[in-house]
Formats: sequence, structure tokens, C-alpha cells
Amino acid sequence: MVLNDSTPVISRATAEHFIRNCHHGRMMSVLSRKDDGTMRLFNGRLGVRKGVKGIQADRAEQDRMNGLVTIYRGVADRSDSDPGIGGFRRLRLASVIGLAMNGRTFRVR
Repeated sequence: MVLNDSTPVISRATAEHFIRNCHHGRMMSVLSRKDDGTMRLFNGRLGVRKGVKGIQADRAEQDRMNGLVTIYRGVADRSDSDPGIGGFRRLRLASVIGLAMNGRTFRVR
């Protein structure tokens, strides 16, 4: 994902709306800044139910209350920031700095 000065800017609330309302199964890329300052690129999708075991029924509500979203990253997704790790990952929405979905890329402020 390339972010530069010509990339359209959206608010954090708009980015959260885009992520939470992404059609289930549609791929998206999210660039976030970790607490130690490094960047992490999530390529994944929402709404995956296969392989889910032992998760609380109210997990989606807990995520919403805590500003998180759970994204499924396929095992084949091998980004440099987190090589070879697939499965479900929780993303803190407050750390999002870039979003790419539906063929468009946005910077988040």
C-alpha cells in the first residue's frame, strides 16, 4: 500500500465505518502503527466463520466496545511485517493510518 500526499484523506470515524461495513468476504488492506512505532500491514477479510472454536458469543460486541475489529488473514498472506502467520487477528482501530478496499486507497487522520 502506497500512501503519499495525493492519497485522499478520510477521518478515523469514516475508516471505522468502511471497515465495519465491508461486505463479508471482500478483501481489504489495513496499515496500522504498532505501539513500538513499527508498521503492520493486514491483508484480510471480515465475516469468516470457518475454523472458529471456543470464541465467546459476544466477541463482536466486545470488539466494538473496545475499538477493535477481528480480521481473518489467510495462511498464504505473507507480508513482510508478519511473515507466514495466518488466522484471526484483532486490529485496534485507533492505530489505523491507511486503508485500501474496493480498488481505492485512503490515508486516515
